[in-house]
Amino acid sequence: MRALAVAAAVASLVAIVTAAPPAGAQTALEVHTAIDDVRACVVADDGTVLVGTAGGLAVYGADGKLARVVTAINGLPDTRVHALLVEGATAWIGTERGLAKATVSEHVRVAVNVSYPSAPVRAIHRHEDAVYVGTWGGGVLRATAAGLTKLPSDAGTYDARSRVTSLATFDGALVGGTAGGGLVRLRDAKSGMVAWGDGRAPGTVWSLAPHGGRLWVGALEGVVSLAASGPSRLEGDTDTRALASVGDTALVGTFGRGVVRAGVKGDAPADLAGVKFVQALDPRGKCVGTRSGAFVGGARLATSGPPENDITAIARDGNALWVGTYERGVSVLEGGAWRHVPHVDGRVNGLALEGHRAWVATARGLTMIEGETARTYGGGGVLPSSAVHAVVALAAGGVLVGTEKGAAIIKAGAVTRIDEKQGLPVRAVWAVAEAPDGVLLLGTSAGLYAGKPGATWQRVAIVTGHLKDDWITSLAVDGATVFVGTYNAGVTRLALEGGKLVAGEHLAGGYVNPAGLAIAGGRLYAATMDGLLERPLQGGAWRTLDRAASGRDVTAVLPAGRDLWVASRRGLVRARVDAGGGV
Repeated sequence: MRALAVAAAVASLVAIVTAAPPAGAQTALEVHTAIDDVRACVVADDGTVLVGTAGGLAVYGADGKLARVVTAINGLPDTRVHALLVEGATAWIGTERGLAKATVSEHVRVAVNVSYPSAPVRAIHRHEDAVYVGTWGGGVLRATAAGLTKLPSDAGTYDARSRVTSLATFDGALVGGTAGGGLVRLRDAKSGMVAWGDGRAPGTVWSLAPHGGRLWVGALEGVVSLAASGPSRLEGDTDTRALASVGDTALVGTFGRGVVRAGVKGDAPADLAGVKFVQALDPRGKCVGTRSGAFVGGARLATSGPPENDITAIARDGNALWVGTYERGVSVLEGGAWRHVPHVDGRVNGLALEGHRAWVATARGLTMIEGETARTYGGGGVLPSSAVHAVVALAAGGVLVGTEKGAAIIKAGAVTRIDEKQGLPVRAVWAVAEAPDGVLLLGTSAGLYAGKPGATWQRVAIVTGHLKDDWITSLAVDGATVFVGTYNAGVTRLALEGGKLVAGEHLAGGYVNPAGLAIAGGRLYAATMDGLLERPLQGGAWRTLDRAASGRDVTAVLPAGRDLWVASRRGLVRARVDAGGGV
């Protein structure tokens, strides 16, 4: 649960698309994912461009315009795409959680036909009459009508040779590159994948491509080429992540020098507008994938949207949606357009809106934004700590802040600390909320505190019989009812009577992320590491809303009328809520 170390992400590019729902099912109204981090790209025969990114499969028409982005909501095993193989109208898509087989049809539509769960897929290659899959930690698999079958191997489960990064056919055999285990080769059906190359290739291999009768091997140390037998030959000395053979020229995608054309006339860098870090090449050299987008014909394919997929916090002000990320600060989505908010630390942990002010909890302080003005409150005697985990707006104005070493109230520029001097032991405060009559709730790593500044604080915990876990990550208040989300024991419902918390009912529900609880329409929503959960406030049981998020690790949920904004480590989704609370 990385959200407990929290931060934010913004300043990349994201695609704003409307997901096409499967027949008979309601799904997302909008999907927003960053698609600038390109791991694979292929230009099809009809000019369609398929780009595998950290935010899904981006599909561009022959005109270069973004048509759609396919994510886990559309049936992929995972939104993060690492590898592609396009065969006519069939696309094989390798993701963080397995392989998908899809059909690419007219009007650049993509329909996922079947998905196969597996270890992360890093390479897909057709060898003879079968499709083979290289996985990170699971070795080489063969795709059949019945599913994925692992090839025999003399490598152990945790052996470096099980981390397969690339596949190619060379000298009539299937060859694989690995991260730390050199090269492997398919010997026969019984022996499967065995070590090959006699140490002629580097240990950490990123890419493979047959070229000029030799096998070119891209690695951390550069590029070497191998014949079927005999010594290896150094072809380049720059970290190489991608290779392609185009006629008598080898295209070398490097991590530092961009694309280098190695041919009969010597090496020459390809002009990509100063792009230096290449991660993928189309097999025919028509597309280049980088950390800042895909390039076709030297031109960058357009993207738009928020900065990154790891979203940590969301807040809504009318039609404006404020979005905090893990590494790139805060952006605002309004009217279909994204804008970056300056003067905010990159690692965002929480957001709160108070009138015309936005309050941003970050790893380096609390920043208040009002119009063009920004002010940051930090440690050093102002806040108990500059590591701010949570923030909530108070009914009478101001905000309540949770930090690494206690809490504080900020109102009209004045700071009232709530720490050991207030009878509250110095604890990390991960969640904050306000209950009726101004009762403040502080969720810490040692239980839940309820009270007011200057008064005695009540602590409830496992030892008092109120909770199943003392690490409080999220709080939600519905009148005199308090829902307490925890790191390891789901949700507990407590009651407030006379300003005191009374033991209630344990509701279970899994690992709840910070600020992961929300109430809307008589239902409770919980953003957990295993998906978005929903249940009635009274009675009933939890159910998982599978198509509400583009990633399994859901970090925040925010009601918006009939809709829900759902954030995860794989992007942002606006989903329509049905009468029963589902999507």
